[in-house]
Amino acid sequence: AGKTETTKMAMSCLAEISGSSGAMTEKCLESGIVLEAFGNAKTVYNNNSSRFGKWCAVHFDARGKLTAARVESYLLEKSRIVGAAAGERNYHLFYQLLAGATAEERTAYSLRADAQAYGYTKGEAKAITVAGLDDAAEWAGTKARLATLGVGPAAQAQLFEVYAGVLAAGDLAFKEGAGGNNAARVITARALLATVARLL
Repeated sequence: AGKTETTKMAMSCLAEISGSSGAMTEKCLESGIVLEAFGNAKTVYNNNSSRFGKWCAVHFDARGKLTAARVESYLLEKSRIVGAAAGERNYHLFYQLLAGATAEERTAYSLRADAQAYGYTKGEAKAITVAGLDDAAEWAGTKARLATLGVGPAAQAQLFEVYAGVLAAGDLAFKEGAGGNNAARVITARALLATVARLL
């Protein structure tokens, strides 16, 4: 329906017609875009489909200059994390992380080769990559936008550790445990279990 793109254009127009500029205006404009990494995904109809709702309030001072924006997100499509339909992808950030992480980040987050190496992101080759979308470049952009919004390197590292942990958790395997009562036990290699525990 074009809600995401319309919101971005509306925010840019509000900043332009109010004559607003500076760090606060940049933060207001970047805040909506950074949320796309965490809540947008490729679907069969749209390569950048928002899978959540958001409410955005823009605040102006007495001179009509943009001073703040408040964004509330809701109704995230949580089921997409554990599986996307054929020809679709999980959330953009997972693919950005796997495509753009530096060697140091790959070690810190215990990342495997690529999206095909994880249960939550593997799929048809055509769904792993998106025409016109460079996940590695988007990774750098997401980190830069987070920094603009005041999320420093340490906080970003903690955030990305959680995402890497979620990816790894998708490959844990279980079997029915003894004693009934729907008990289960992990049968995955201890190394993967240790990795998930460390990251989370």
